[in-house]
Amino acid sequence: MPFKKTIVWYLILLPLSYFCFKIHSLCLPSFPVIAYLIGAFPLILFIYLPLKNNYQKFFQTEFQNRLLFSCCLGLIFGLVLGFLSRFFLQETYGLFPNNYLFGFFYWLFISFAQESFFRAYLLKSLLKNFSLPKSLLISSLLFALWHLTVPFSPLWLTFSGLLKVFFLGLVLGYFYLKTKNLATPIIIHTVIGLFLSQF
Repeated sequence: MPFKKTIVWYLILLPLSYFCFKIHSLCLPSFPVIAYLIGAFPLILFIYLPLKNNYQKFFQTEFQNRLLFSCCLGLIFGLVLGFLSRFFLQETYGLFPNNYLFGFFYWLFISFAQESFFRAYLLKSLLKNFSLPKSLLISSLLFALWHLTVPFSPLWLTFSGLLKVFFLGLVLGYFYLKTKNLATPIIIHTVIGLFLSQF
């Protein structure tokens, strides 16, 4: 995918995400099912873009390399970073009262969607045009800025919050490139999300 086309998609997804998440927030108390379907729409596009040419090739390329090792590494670093985030930063994302199963699948879906786009799609596109450090920095910055479209957590609407998301993007990108397996950043992302949620 050419770099310019990738950036155009990103710029389309920014306002679309903001609009969908705003409606999601308004619908959530009264119409939870409709709210989650609307909120899922931009994330479905995140998944669609890297899969649209050849979904079989995507899964073969992104998940076959040392899968067990990549999953274990993701779980270990997810637990470490999640523990640090929850018990030292004292910040939480959202409330899933007494529903661990919903929280797990919620975060797994979000993580799969975001990692598919920001790591397997955007970062790879950047690497064809820029050096590795510059590609990591740009993809992490765009990852952080996208979180401004998500209005239902104050965690990301401050400079310090965005800075933490930016550094998380660097970590996720680093592990993705190191393991050559998308499972690692997906698991790290999911576990951190669970730690930042209230149950």
